[in-house]
Amino acid sequence: MKIYKVGGAVRDGLLNVPVQDQDWVVIGSTPEELLKLGYKKIGKDFPVFLHPETHEEYALARTERKTGLGYAGFDTFSSPDVTLEEDLARRDFTINAMALDQDGKINDPFCGQEDLKKEILRHVTEAFSEDPLRVIRGARFCAKLNFTVSPKTIVLMRKIAFSGELSSLKKERLWREIQKVLETVYPQRFFEVLEECDALTHVFPEIASLFEYDALNFPYTRQSLREHIIDSIATGVEAHLTPPAIFALLTQYLSKTPYPTSGGTLPTDCHKIDTFCDSIRTPTLYKKTAIGLAKINPIPTAGKRHSVAALISLFENTDAYRNPSIFKESLSAYTVEEKLLNRQFTNRFLPPDAIVNALDASGKVDTSEFLARGLRGLDFAKEVRGARFEKISLAI
Repeated sequence: MKIYKVGGAVRDGLLNVPVQDQDWVVIGSTPEELLKLGYKKIGKDFPVFLHPETHEEYALARTERKTGLGYAGFDTFSSPDVTLEEDLARRDFTINAMALDQDGKINDPFCGQEDLKKEILRHVTEAFSEDPLRVIRGARFCAKLNFTVSPKTIVLMRKIAFSGELSSLKKERLWREIQKVLETVYPQRFFEVLEECDALTHVFPEIASLFEYDALNFPYTRQSLREHIIDSIATGVEAHLTPPAIFALLTQYLSKTPYPTSGGTLPTDCHKIDTFCDSIRTPTLYKKTAIGLAKINPIPTAGKRHSVAALISLFENTDAYRNPSIFKESLSAYTVEEKLLNRQFTNRFLPPDAIVNALDASGKVDTSEFLARGLRGLDFAKEVRGARFEKISLAI
């Protein structure tokens, strides 16, 4: 029996980045032998075991054969006769098809180290095209590592895209991949790679429709809407925005028509954001942050009463009084967006810190005193609004 560290742990070790999880492959053994050694079996479809002390995953060497649609449509074969190279050959990319033995020697039959140096993502074998999830994983690795994809691998990714098998991916799995992408340093690369291999339309048609928008119809900049969204995401990362705020920058234009109103803002209808988020099982925090950003428009400083009224309407429309932290997430994305649109916070518009001050001040209104006076319904709402108006007037 021989044991090797495999996959991402080897890759990340060579890249000198933190290793999240360690996976191991066992050559020349059987389930019975591992059980006798105290390992606990957890795999249903193929033999995976937990180490009795470290609780890390140890899998018996195996091969795979395509038998059906989707990323679950495989039969696996495990045997003491399966070699290390045969096990590595079933993996997706060469940078994930390396193994480290107990003496620290790297087994690299598919030149993964060379591809790491060249910053290239390349498939291991032609069997790559049998698993639709590999398109998504490939795009995610590019977001994590800022790699380019080998032209031959792009061809196989296109083959998957046009096979129709991407439709077999579960929405929950797609969201897990997006969530990982939003935590990377180059999340925009995920969508660029999906676009490059013609998979974006099949997986996220709503985002693809934004990327295909006529450049001449997007106001404020000389960029296409696609270029603007890519820049927004990259700038958001540089500004250390949270994943929900980055997601908001990606999706906000789903809610807007391409033509500004007479006041220079874009009309907003958040139904498409809501529908898109539901379609990929987006958590509430991400959805509300995206919808919040879509509802924020610049608050003019001309006319104090008008500014205060606009702020109160904004806070009410975005549910900011009940969820101030989510509103502030949206506002952080709005700050990035406004700077990219060259609508700097001069004397014409209230800056974000003034908006936060107004929210914090008006959020301190004690509504219990109005209830104690017996006010209800419209009378209650009128008094609360009046109190908030005074608080904001002092704050700004």
